Amino acid sequence: MPVSRIPVADISVKVDRPVDVLICCGSFEDRCLSVPLSFPATQVNHAIICEHENLHRYVGPNTEKLRSHYARKATHVELDSASPVRTADRLLAALKGTVCSSGRLILVDVTTFTHESLLILMGILPHIASESDDVHFAYTIAQEYCPGAPDDEKWLSKGIENIRSVLGFAGEILPGRGVHLVLLHGFEAERSKSLIKSYEPDLLSLGRPAKASATSDKHIVRNLRVHEQVMEFARNTVDVEELPFEANEPHSCRDSVLDRARI
Repeated sequence: MPVSRIPVADISVKVDRPVDVLICCGSFEDRCLSVPLSFPATQVNHAIICEHENLHRYVGPNTEKLRSHYARKATHVELDSASPVRTADRLLAALKGTVCSSGRLILVDVTTFTHESLLILMGILPHIASESDDVHFAYTIAQEYCPGAPDDEKWLSKGIENIRSVLGFAGEILPGRGVHLVLLHGFEAERSKSLIKSYEPDLLSLGRPAKASATSDKHIVRNLRVHEQVMEFARNTVDVEELPFEANEPHSCRDSVLDRARI
């Protein structure tokens, strides 16, 4: 699947046919509105609008904007960031409700799904979409995080509630073999440190995005600072090596992770 970079305002023109199913997620970030509201409601046949019900007071206003835009074409799906089983059940039920003719265009705006919910969705889609369906994914890049905050105080999320395997992606733990943790940390040093403490890996591959692949030049300095913090912490607890990857090339990033995971 090729990767295209286009201004968000042009996406409805780039998609030159009706969208049969649009899947998106409400968030406190206005980025959640960028892709869905770029399409006139007449260009979308069915909109699945997700919302983490336990975060409603934060994400509710933007979710309501999405629901209002698509009106009767919208299906509101209440997810739960504390209950992956409930999230999976509700996503599956909503997607089954869209089954109709084959050859559909399905567009997933992944921008503001949680990583866990997105992985669960990715696990469900192959069981719902047919071989003749055309599935596309869109992501809106943030120009800035925490605008106005000093660089060393910018954050995406704070605190760790718990650490668990993603539903459907538990993998296999072989007691006779060591643990190799591959970690692409982004901008969140505390979460990365907690993962390292929890898994106590024998080997840590710590992702370091190439500067040329940064989604925005503004993110380079912050990402480098976080990388140095995590690297310093990790060196005191585990054998660690850097894993270069392309942050803006999903296929290349996938290949880098798979190659390192085979070690």
